Amino acid sequence: MIKRPCFRFYWITGLWLLSLLGVGAATPDSFTWRLPIEGTIETGAWYRVAVPAAVYAGSHRYPNDIRIFDAEGRSWPFMRIPRPVSKAQVRAHTIVNQAWTEQAGLPYLRMDLHLDHPPAAARRRHHEIVIETSDHNFIRRVDILGSEDTRSWAHLGAGYLIDSQRPRRMQEQIIHYPLSDYPYLQVRIFANARNMHERFTVRHIQVRYRGDKPEPGRVVPHERLPVSPRDHEDGAQVFVLDLGYEQHPAHQLRIDRPATDHVRRVVVYGRNQVNESWRMVGSGHILQIGDHRRDVIQLNSRNRYLKCVLYDFDDPPLEVVGFAVTTHADFLLLNPLGASAYLYFGHPDIAAPRFDIDERRPESVTDHAPLLAVGAVEANPLYRRAGLGPLGPVLATLAIALTSLLVIAVIVRMMKQQLNARP
Repeated sequence: MIKRPCFRFYWITGLWLLSLLGVGAATPDSFTWRLPIEGTIETGAWYRVAVPAAVYAGSHRYPNDIRIFDAEGRSWPFMRIPRPVSKAQVRAHTIVNQAWTEQAGLPYLRMDLHLDHPPAAARRRHHEIVIETSDHNFIRRVDILGSEDTRSWAHLGAGYLIDSQRPRRMQEQIIHYPLSDYPYLQVRIFANARNMHERFTVRHIQVRYRGDKPEPGRVVPHERLPVSPRDHEDGAQVFVLDLGYEQHPAHQLRIDRPATDHVRRVVVYGRNQVNESWRMVGSGHILQIGDHRRDVIQLNSRNRYLKCVLYDFDDPPLEVVGFAVTTHADFLLLNPLGASAYLYFGHPDIAAPRFDIDERRPESVTDHAPLLAVGAVEANPLYRRAGLGPLGPVLATLAIALTSLLVIAVIVRMMKQQLNARP
């Protein structure tokens, strides 16, 4: 007796919830924004499109909520071009000599390395060394030399090993030098300038090669903003940058300043709204010691605003000339179905597109396909809001609450009928 009303109740409730919540769909009228793809386009050819900054700001879940549609409503296949990843390749070596010696009265630990090459194999290239030494709170100069046969040595580069525990922890363990294929390397690690009689040990040493470096990133225009009193920190310089668009990716921050000797701890924070809390998106240090210089802080940010904090502590403030924010260039590879189309974006609830373009694309087109321009962003004139807009979540919560009450009422009614049916 109770089944028919119960089923009728669920059908009515399901239709009601669908009408309140709406259903996400990948059609041109379900996206908030669009921009035209410009240029001469041939059907079936391969092209690249650079993603403009406005797409990051207008997307809800980039890159899931971007699509390409033509005037007929056909969805063009596309994919994000993966960025090359520079992975360190460790070069095997043998330590053939290790001893303390002096140069102009300055003691240093000398280590001679022989890079192992397989028989009949090409000589392996290298351009950086990672060195971990004992103790803390030091600055140790390092010279790198190369040789063909250990009889004569060519100077390749120099740098500094740094370890500071107070007031903020800082470490520098990587020495870079120009690309080389010398089979022998000589590493000279000088004693700490504050303690010329120290005797440290090398815990770990590694010769590396990072392969071909990725193409330079895209410089992000920015504006320096006044710093709010609540963002100031004692013993630090604080700078706030506005990148202009929300959700804007940023991968590096370069801090330009005069070439005077210094070492500074840097922490970078990000947020998208001025009323949000700051979240850390990167940290590191900048330095200038002699000819050795470090300018760049690596970031993992998708924010409009960046706050850069340079800790001076007891040192005088640095004269910061300016900043350079860079991000990886983001490209789409597309295979057109027609002569013109729009890039649509801004959908609150949609899954990532699925195309077979990655399996069938020629390898050569990834980096060399013609680059198409894009026009100005405009509000999508076809846009049709799904659901009930800002009231949708409120009404959906109300619908679920009422549904729960009705379910409880049905269960109570069933229990009463069972009790009344007993003899």
